[in-house]
Amino acid sequence: MKIAAIAYSRSRREELGQFLTTPRVADFMVSMFAPLPQTVRLLDAGAGAGALTVAFVSRVCRQQEGVRAIEATLYELDPDILNALSATMRGCQRLCMAASIRFTFTIHCADFIQEMSARLAGDLFGSLPPAFDAAIVNPPYRKMGTASAERRALRAVGVETSNLYTGFIALVQRLLVPGGQVVGITPRSFCNGAYFRPFREDFLSHLELRRLHVFDSRHAAFRDDSVLQENIIFHAVKGRTPPRELMVSSSSGNPDDDITERVVPFSEIVHPHDMEKFIHIPSTASHTAAKESMSGLSCSLASLGMTVSTGRVVDFRVKDALRQEPERGTVPLLYP
Repeated sequence: MKIAAIAYSRSRREELGQFLTTPRVADFMVSMFAPLPQTVRLLDAGAGAGALTVAFVSRVCRQQEGVRAIEATLYELDPDILNALSATMRGCQRLCMAASIRFTFTIHCADFIQEMSARLAGDLFGSLPPAFDAAIVNPPYRKMGTASAERRALRAVGVETSNLYTGFIALVQRLLVPGGQVVGITPRSFCNGAYFRPFREDFLSHLELRRLHVFDSRHAAFRDDSVLQENIIFHAVKGRTPPRELMVSSSSGNPDDDITERVVPFSEIVHPHDMEKFIHIPSTASHTAAKESMSGLSCSLASLGMTVSTGRVVDFRVKDALRQEPERGTVPLLYP
């Protein structure tokens, strides 16, 4: 099905923190959903032109024989996209009609974080937040200031995080029914680091990870936007029992090119005694071997009086400062 076209300047996308999902990535994301109920209440927060909902509807029409109705709720802050989004949803209606599936949709031109935080807190005329069976999200990526309106709204519902994308995911999991599913494409940065520890604790306390997919190339997920952020796709189910194991996959380019898959014990993803709740993604056997080797070391950096920080210097952002040979005043740039 064709998605209504929109024209976006790069500066406008960066202002909104929005990077549009390609059809191939969207199709791969929806392939992760487990069987769905007869009536599916779907949430697409940060919908853009509707690529994720289109992919979801298309797959349900092709493969989910038990589904009889889809009730889609879409949030999109940018009014310039609404006409294209509405046209795309009308296309979804026609697609579902041909498959004898009832499709209804509601588009909210509103700030998802502000509105849903207010509803969860009971501040919006006492209205109860909706409950969803499935959510598919490509949330915006932008840092939030400590005193920003979004940060204050999230704090009111017990969410402490510094980026829009983690704020979106934290709200989405609160809107799922028990057993509800979410598939999201996000930066990998929440998997470690002190800033994201409260989010990881919240995420892992309410969602059961079922699958993680990593891109070997920084360019692969959002090639058209020249995004150099490391991204992952995750599938999780609303629940409080950690799985015994989950699928970890990786691809070198587009997600349907040369995928490698392996089933990994959950204890290798999140160590049961790790207070930081770091999320490790050992996509290859060599990654697991390296992790086991590191775990066997008899001392830590802290015990040696050393500290380490990752990500402070990224080679492609400081090309003018790179040197091929050591010089006075230079320091080594180490790669993993």
